[in-house]
Amino acid sequence: MKNIQKAVLMKLILFSAFAHSAEIRVERIENDYTLVIEGEIKTGDFSTFINTIKSYQSTIPRVAIFSPGGNLGEAMKIGSAIRALELESHVPWLSEDGTGFCGDGSEFPIPRDPNNCLCGSACFFIHVGGIERQGNYLILHRPYYEKGMFGQLPENQAASLFAKLQTDAALYLKTMGVPAQLTDDLLATASTDAMLIPTETTQKYFTGPIPSRFEYLENKCGLSTLEKQEFELLAQTYGAKLTHNMALRGIELEIKKERVYPCKEIYKITSRANAFKNYFGVPASDLHGYKMKEWVNVDRFLRRKIGDIEMNSYRIADLEREMDPPGYGFRLFISSSYRNPDIGLLYRRSDGLVEKCEITQPKPSTKLASAIKTKLVQKFGPTPPLHKQEPTHYESGYVGTKEEYQWIIKPGSSSLKMNYWPYPVNGYIYIELAPFDGPPDGYEDTPTWENTTPVDAPFDGPPDGYEDGMPR
Repeated sequence: MKNIQKAVLMKLILFSAFAHSAEIRVERIENDYTLVIEGEIKTGDFSTFINTIKSYQSTIPRVAIFSPGGNLGEAMKIGSAIRALELESHVPWLSEDGTGFCGDGSEFPIPRDPNNCLCGSACFFIHVGGIERQGNYLILHRPYYEKGMFGQLPENQAASLFAKLQTDAALYLKTMGVPAQLTDDLLATASTDAMLIPTETTQKYFTGPIPSRFEYLENKCGLSTLEKQEFELLAQTYGAKLTHNMALRGIELEIKKERVYPCKEIYKITSRANAFKNYFGVPASDLHGYKMKEWVNVDRFLRRKIGDIEMNSYRIADLEREMDPPGYGFRLFISSSYRNPDIGLLYRRSDGLVEKCEITQPKPSTKLASAIKTKLVQKFGPTPPLHKQEPTHYESGYVGTKEEYQWIIKPGSSSLKMNYWPYPVNGYIYIELAPFDGPPDGYEDTPTWENTTPVDAPFDGPPDGYEDGMPR
């Protein structure tokens, strides 16, 4: 352990000499956004943090911190904001050799500079603000003043300033639920030393939801103690001993157990939106600043060469995916912001011409989905008389209504199909522009499919929330 602490101390000393101001950025992996704080915390970082969070309108559920420390005041302000906004906090993990482990970037953001794979000093004050916390490479020492004016003061004045600094730090940590003994150990560790929090301690106090959130979600969504005991008893009962009524009860409890996770996740999304409104004074809206033009200009990609298409605000997530039937490639453009949807293009390998376009928006609000549908109606005509609304059961135990609409852009040529899956945890709204291959299964003899060439739809006003040019 002493060798590990020496290595940690050397790393902190190295950063104190060469660290730069933190970089605050947003990264996306799969359909989730993470705000990343990387580098030394300095004055102004709190303002950048808040402006970034606000601009993403409650679509960011977590913060990842890769930092050796820095300005304590800024760190405590950021940590307090994280708690008030109900954001999760993630820091590096401790590897067996005593260094930080940050993964390979496939499932979670990683630092751009590998030397930033740690959470030291003031970083800890940010991390404890998380409503849920993950990671255990936490390196502590007491707050101190940088070399300069502090050492030029009379010692009695310096002592008063130092005492206030320690008191403020202790009060903050108490507010965040840090155990008093750990706070005492932190304040007893000199600035020239380093304390690595034991893994057992991080597992007990800084892993998962904070205690109040854990107990609330268990009470709100989880099985009761009696139900858990009953479920375990039924699971251990086999054969003839299991009566018909017992089997039905087991199925009932199994379904209830499957719905615990979606119940918790849906509550977190709703509660985080409320926290955003309470903090900023305005409700969050994924309509704010959203670029609708990608949806109404969906046909601009067809019959263009894939190599000529540039998407400056996107990154290519899948360059050459094998397709069935053979002879086709698929290129997926992932948006760098929630303000744009994702775009997938199917093209012929022989000449590179795009034959099919898919546009998807993960996790849209009902208002955003409604606004997108309104825009499509304005361009392609009234909502077609044929559409499907069917209840769907998902693996998570959630039963929702999936909606499907289809416009014929030009009979015998191409059609536009829209699907909306209204599940707040990982639902989507999706449209597909492709060669027309007839109506959906089950509607082949429906007379309303005849002569459905869309006509110019009269303008009936902007979507809800855009009456004054900006969302409400």
